[in-house]
Amino acid sequence: MANDGLPILLNLYEPAPNPVLVVGDSGVGKTSLMHTLARASELVQDPSDIQFGVITDNPEEWQAMEASPGSLGIWPAKHPSSRDFIQRIADWGRQYKHGRQIIVLFLDDLSSIINNSFEIQENIKWLLLNGGENQVWIVASLNVLHAIHMRVWFDLFNTHIFGYIQQPSLAGALIKDNLSDFESLVPGLEFDIKQQGGWLRFWLPAKKPC
Repeated sequence: MANDGLPILLNLYEPAPNPVLVVGDSGVGKTSLMHTLARASELVQDPSDIQFGVITDNPEEWQAMEASPGSLGIWPAKHPSSRDFIQRIADWGRQYKHGRQIIVLFLDDLSSIINNSFEIQENIKWLLLNGGENQVWIVASLNVLHAIHMRVWFDLFNTHIFGYIQQPSLAGALIKDNLSDFESLVPGLEFDIKQQGGWLRFWLPAKKPC
């Protein structure tokens, strides 16, 4: 829910916002935000239209998502199977004819994933540049310190979502915007997304009790 009282919506059939990068300090809810997006795939009229896969250094954090009807699997970032899975997604994207099928690839900590091999870098770069028009969405997370040193990758994302960043100078190294105020965000709960009219703050939904 945004501070204008409306929900934040992403139309997966509108490629312009894709790909999406979530940036912030460590432990500020970047993975929780990605979990929320994955759970939302179950709420569409036909859940089979949306499938997702996850590459992460911490598969245990995504274990609950593996039972989702749309899950293609949770892949450890350092395991060779993650390279093969990314290759499969890139090959699928190059086929062009997908009907209403959408695949969302979650890259939980982009910095650790792209360092695994040159092949992974090339496939992810292709997906970042071409995935939107081929019905493959990339949603990645990145620590703000890594984002500064990975500016070339940072700039390949069309949409940037920021979580809490304690030091304004770090945010300033990424964006030249005096209106950003990421140090005032509540860690794990609040995020800012840049829109044409400026920054829009939103809150993650409350988790249902187990």
